[in-house]
Amino acid sequence: MTRDSDIETPWSLSASDVLERLDVSPEGLSEEAVEGRRAQFGSNELREAERKHWTVVLADQFESFIVLLLAVAGVAAFLLGDVVESVAIFAVLGINGAIGFVTEMRAIGSIESLQELAEIHTRVRQAGEQRTVPADELVPGDVVVLQAGDFVPADLRMDPDEPIMTRTNWTELGFYGVVIAAATVGAFVIGGRISGGMATDEAVTISFLTLAFAQLWHVFDVREVTSGIVRNEVTENPYVWGALGLSTLILVGAVYLPGISLALGTAPIGVDAWSVVLGMSLLPLLVGQLEREARRRFGASNAEAGEGARSPKP
Repeated sequence: MTRDSDIETPWSLSASDVLERLDVSPEGLSEEAVEGRRAQFGSNELREAERKHWTVVLADQFESFIVLLLAVAGVAAFLLGDVVESVAIFAVLGINGAIGFVTEMRAIGSIESLQELAEIHTRVRQAGEQRTVPADELVPGDVVVLQAGDFVPADLRMDPDEPIMTRTNWTELGFYGVVIAAATVGAFVIGGRISGGMATDEAVTISFLTLAFAQLWHVFDVREVTSGIVRNEVTENPYVWGALGLSTLILVGAVYLPGISLALGTAPIGVDAWSVVLGMSLLPLLVGQLEREARRRFGASNAEAGEGARSPKP
């Protein structure tokens, strides 16, 4: 692959044409091709721009022709004795400059924060195998595998023939569905024993709440495999906690507010029943987190094995 073979308009080509131009198969690049292209093209990183000093940013707010024209008008008004109009003009210029200065400094800070983010990993298909690699190690021609919620690590040409739901997705969906269904049925059985009968409103309410809360807790499974269990992009999002709090209030209201309870066929439950709801609804989350942790460790061990295989023997 040479510079002359770079594609300027990949969006105008089919996915197969892009693969042909980049000399890569749908199974991905070989390890030798990856190393060669990394040596030729370098890392997949943004060039770090020189940081503007805050004085330069502030001065930039007053360089436009309109600002200079208003400044001249303010000086002229002051010299003509119209102090109030002069002060008003310079006040407007000052406020406008302050807003522009603060906005640009925040934008600069946001860009720097993005550059300082922890290392982003992405899934690629190389030599017929799916691997997790740092995003800065991508090379032209890498076949990137994206899932919902993933960062897009580079300029990519999407393959419209790639199914939205892969076999892995269906397997995970079926696995979580079975676990949540089992937890719900288990809660119904335990709730029936607590309330004294399998068909009581209390048992139905316990199973209903277990299913609802299991779905709510499932949001914590929507995280990167490489992220930590306790601290990750989901747990550090305040909107997630706000949505969970609001949803919890709605579910509690569905049990204890007479009108809603009557419409849904629920019944008030005691502390022992709530303990069943909490325990059984957290079970799918626990299983999901263990499954993700196993995948993370398995991916890390595969990556280490790959590094060991690529490193020369002494």
